[in-house]
Parts: sequence; structure tokens; C-alpha cells
Amino acid sequence: MTGLDERIARKVLSQLIKDGLLVSDSPTGDVGIGFPLDALNLLFPKLYPEAAAHPMEN
Repeated sequence: MTGLDERIARKVLSQLIKDGLLVSDSPTGDVGIGFPLDALNLLFPKLYPEAAAHPMEN
């Protein structure tokens, strides 16, 4: 689907789950989209203006 090598795709998937952008009940289970609260200002800047007023800290 992504055209990435399997090893790289697994690393990307793992990082997306770790960051909360994807969620899964198990390491081999289905994944779904996640909306971490600290990323709302990036994902939906006009929907959550109060989040945009307080940018994420790195």
C-alpha cells in the first residue's frame, strides 16, 4: 500500500502507534486512526482554536 519495504513499514507503523496517530488493541491487530490531544492544533487548527493558542512543546 505504501510502497515501503516491510521492515521500514513496520517501523513507521510502530512510530505512528507510539505517537497516538494510530491505535491498536494488539501488536498484530487492526489499526485505527487516533487523535492525540496534544496534536489537535496540528490536525484541526480551525476546529480547536484554543489548542492552536497553546502550541505543542517539543
